[in-house]
Amino acid sequence: MIEYKYNSREEALEAVKVIMKTRNIDFNMARAMLCNICSNCEKNNICILEENNKGGRE
Repeated sequence: MIEYKYNSREEALEAVKVIMKTRNIDFNMARAMLCNICSNCEKNNICILEENNKGGRE
């Protein structure tokens, strides 16, 4: 499986926007797709998409 590492919340949100446009889906579905390939929370225990950064996947 391919894993991606995003350097900032803005970079990850931009990726969500691209997924939304290319797949024609809503934000939550695009975010879930990104969550499946993003490896940030597993390595740092911080979800880069969360504003409060309480921890990994729910």
